[in-house]
Amino acid sequence: MDRTKSLSLAALAALLVVGFASGDALALPRDPYLQRVGPDTATVAFRLASNCSTAQVRYGVGDTSSVARSTATARIHAVVLTGLTPGTTYTYSVEACGETTPAKTFGTAPVPGTRRVHFAAVGDFGTGGSDQKKVAQSMLTNRPELFVALGDNAYASGTETEFQTNLFTPMAALLAQVPMFATPGNHEYVTNEAQPYLDNLYLPTNNAEGSERYYSFDWGHVHFVSIDSNCAVGLASASKCTLAAQKAFVEKDLAATTQPWKVVFFHHPSWSSGEHGSQLTMRRQFGPLFEKYGVDLVLTGHDHDYERSKPMLGDAEAGKSERGIPYLVVGGGGATLREFATARPSWSVLRDDAAHGFLDVDVVEGTLTAKLVKTDGGVLDSFSLTKQLPAPPEQPQGTLNVSVDSASGAAPHKATFVATASQTGATVAWDFGDGTSVSTLPHPEHTYAAAGAYVARLTVSDGRGGSHSATVSISVGNLAPVPAILSPSATFRFKVGDVVAYSGSASDPEEGPIPNERLAWTITLRHCTAGTCHSHPYSTSTGATGSFTVPDHGDEVHFELKLTATDSAGLTGSRMITLDPQLVQVTLQTSPPGLELVFDGTSGPAPRVRQVIVGSTHALFAPSPQGVFEFRQWSDGGAAEHAIQAGPSDASYTAFFESVAPTECPLGQYRAEYFGNRYLADSPARVRCEGSPLARFWGTGRPVPEVGPDDFSVRWTGRFYFVTGLYYFLAQADDGIRVFVDGARIINGWKDQSTTSYFVGRWMRAGEHTVVIEYYEHGGDAVAGLRWYR
Repeated sequence: MDRTKSLSLAALAALLVVGFASGDALALPRDPYLQRVGPDTATVAFRLASNCSTAQVRYGVGDTSSVARSTATARIHAVVLTGLTPGTTYTYSVEACGETTPAKTFGTAPVPGTRRVHFAAVGDFGTGGSDQKKVAQSMLTNRPELFVALGDNAYASGTETEFQTNLFTPMAALLAQVPMFATPGNHEYVTNEAQPYLDNLYLPTNNAEGSERYYSFDWGHVHFVSIDSNCAVGLASASKCTLAAQKAFVEKDLAATTQPWKVVFFHHPSWSSGEHGSQLTMRRQFGPLFEKYGVDLVLTGHDHDYERSKPMLGDAEAGKSERGIPYLVVGGGGATLREFATARPSWSVLRDDAAHGFLDVDVVEGTLTAKLVKTDGGVLDSFSLTKQLPAPPEQPQGTLNVSVDSASGAAPHKATFVATASQTGATVAWDFGDGTSVSTLPHPEHTYAAAGAYVARLTVSDGRGGSHSATVSISVGNLAPVPAILSPSATFRFKVGDVVAYSGSASDPEEGPIPNERLAWTITLRHCTAGTCHSHPYSTSTGATGSFTVPDHGDEVHFELKLTATDSAGLTGSRMITLDPQLVQVTLQTSPPGLELVFDGTSGPAPRVRQVIVGSTHALFAPSPQGVFEFRQWSDGGAAEHAIQAGPSDASYTAFFESVAPTECPLGQYRAEYFGNRYLADSPARVRCEGSPLARFWGTGRPVPEVGPDDFSVRWTGRFYFVTGLYYFLAQADDGIRVFVDGARIINGWKDQSTTSYFVGRWMRAGEHTVVIEYYEHGGDAVAGLRWYR
């Protein structure tokens, strides 16, 4: 998995002595990659060769003066940057245990509604091969704002190792500068239903289940929706994802968005003439929703080719006066291309099985322009979509902040100014307050020749007659006071309920010690939930000392403690430290393993592992029943739903379940086992006794609540009394069926099929005999039956 070999202890000691102090470039097993980038936030993820508790990301506009510290102490880190400015280019680097990565840049998302968006899309790339690298380099050359990945991101099985070798290594340069929003492919589902995909990526979680398998987000005036088509076609366990839940999310989400452009992406194509063909479940389950809520473009992969449909409506081409949706297969990201085996159908505008490439899309105002860019830079296909957009709303005056890197100093004093504004495309004018010329640079440097107090004013004009201003003060000849925070110490870690005492002082180069009454403290609580962080003003005080009490406000909580000192001339200086929590690990298990548990309102299969703050309270819940299992007790003696308080050390809690499924059914009945897959694999979702003869006509419904209407299987096992004689067995099925008598297979119809009857004769001796029926349903109507007579 690692691209760099692990260091020996001797080599590591040598680095500590001679390498770290020199600021050598940091070589990571996994280079930084961008996730969950939004207008004011971004996640920088990376992996280290060994544990490190001091990892951080330095970032800023034009420099890297701001710092965001990782809350992790091991090898895997995901650092969330907050308070960013929309539509702005940031520089960043990773620092870890004394080393620093080369600086990279990325852009935040524009303010929602901004009418200019540039994105790229492609699928079926995760091979680690040369074609994938060429596509990635071509994308980076075009520098889209974001990259939409259409599945099969890590061949062949989506393992942890394959994500490293086939995604993060060959696409490192692209992923470090362009945020990726992915959807899972069928190859990711080979390993534990795409769990490594979920472990390695940090994606939005705005559905009701809090899952990263499907989600939506805005980028400018484009609304994107990612659907997990594997789940929709039945490859996911019901406890992890269901078609019904996804449909409910998609309908609610599309109905709620106010963005004029809507783009949906998933892996299995609704329309394709390639090797796999059209996925009718995706077309018929989601197509009506796309049409109802005005989706403009659908992007898919799966087939290793490129194909663009005509505007489609239902199961046919849209009429001239009807609004249809173009469906694209963009599967030439790097995997081996596959030839089309049939002639191009009438609904297909253009298709190609000879060139690798990606889709480059610009959406400006009411025009979407897309082109398939090949790795040699040529364009294979291009098309445009247009719509009439309403006049843009009046832009608010917006926000404007100015800062200076050095607000005081001896004459002559050089200051560098930085402005952050919510408006894009505006013009700026700096008046430095000393009678010199106005500057129109966004981040100018200015030298003040004489001592004095100055006020620099920045004015931003929008070109339509609107403008607003902000100011910053500079003191030349009077140095700012220097505060020092004396306690708590750098090693302090807080617990819930702690009374945190703090103290500090300040001195001024001209005045000496600053009096206590001119020392001001500000305590800010910083709270993160699912990668999104926000701040709350928590407490203020004046003087050299003070204290505050730590509340129970969630796990990802930090405090920013800031001391500001003011001299007699009103010049201020500040010092801020971040206080981190004392964390322990809480592990939730089930017996038997893998059942669902709810931890603080979020459900998922066991084991559930969380870092929590010592002293914090948490809610545990063991849903029951789950398939054939019913809850009995927690290991701490608690009820199915109860609260725990985190102690000073790691803790584990186990929910014990017992099987309530019948091990054997009475003579003349079947023991029916229902599985949430087509292969009679894993533990059954439901076990019960059922009568004979067997006659099941489920149509398109679910056979039991625990499995879906498609892609399930059933095994019926029963003991029956026969008298001696010739019996005729009649089986019916849609889709596959097998029948065994005393272990011998007498009927074999194990294939996809419409309702089909099988008839066979067998001589039976008097006595009890075991009859087993195995059945699977792939899609469409579901029918299963068996009876016999003499």
